[in-house]
Amino acid sequence: MPSLEARMVMWWMRWARLRRQRAAQRGGSAAPVPARPSAGLLRRLEIRESTLDGQPLYRITAAASAAAPAGRILYLHGGAYVRPINRHHWRFIADLARRSGCEIVVPLYPLAPRHSGLSAFRCVASVYRKEADGTLPLILMGDSAGAGLAVALAGWLRDHGLPPPRRLLLLSPWLDVAVPHPQAMALQPADPMLSLDGLRRAGRAYAGALGVDHPLISPAHGDLRGLPPMSMYVGGRELLGPDALAYAERLRAAGGSVDVHHAPTMMHVWPLLDFPEARAARVRIAAQVRATLGGTAHDAEPPTLGRPAAA
Repeated sequence: MPSLEARMVMWWMRWARLRRQRAAQRGGSAAPVPARPSAGLLRRLEIRESTLDGQPLYRITAAASAAAPAGRILYLHGGAYVRPINRHHWRFIADLARRSGCEIVVPLYPLAPRHSGLSAFRCVASVYRKEADGTLPLILMGDSAGAGLAVALAGWLRDHGLPPPRRLLLLSPWLDVAVPHPQAMALQPADPMLSLDGLRRAGRAYAGALGVDHPLISPAHGDLRGLPPMSMYVGGRELLGPDALAYAERLRAAGGSVDVHHAPTMMHVWPLLDFPEARAARVRIAAQVRATLGGTAHDAEPPTLGRPAAA
């Protein structure tokens, strides 16, 4: 059974989703805007903002650290390809920077429906090619849609003979935007954050002319051979879980390396939130980063992440 705090967060998410759906039906939903790092995070972190090909790009390190970064993480945020980065992404990234000792690079890639998935892909591919410069070992990481984009990018790097990341670290990855697994419909009542219809609409908008089954859009349709080692965090109460678990099994059968951290009572992207299970997941994620890079530990209790993000 999930903790009391986790059950409260799931209740709040369910209520927030219903509120957004009603607002959308009334035509009263304003387009979300990207969150910026809070004043508190700006005090605790070194954050540099620039642009690459016209898109915002953030570079984050722990301000208190005098040591050189242990490595670099290219982090691709989630949001169903239609919603921008939010404050909970920033708090998760801040905690990861402190624990891992890494430099974290966060591109704000173009979003659907104004832009197609091909535009988003070109953005993150350009960032990766710039950041994979050999000065620091690199991990490619993302949550939800960002995790799907990370897998698509890894396949493209392989196909073009470009240096791979040391590891893909994926939180609740969205690997097929059509969400085809037959168990997804049965999970709809249990998922407090995601809507099957909403996901599929967003997926079609993101796919554009490429179509929902193109490997750059839905990497579950891509070649499984020769991909970097992966780690997945998958919840048992999320619509994307069955597709992610099925992908992991297919990847293993093709000779790939993937470790899956399946939490049967957890919802979508739970490590980004604030309750005991999420805090434990963040400790484990940072430990995986350090093990991949050969870094040192920063295991103090993280700051709370506050109220859960609207899904």
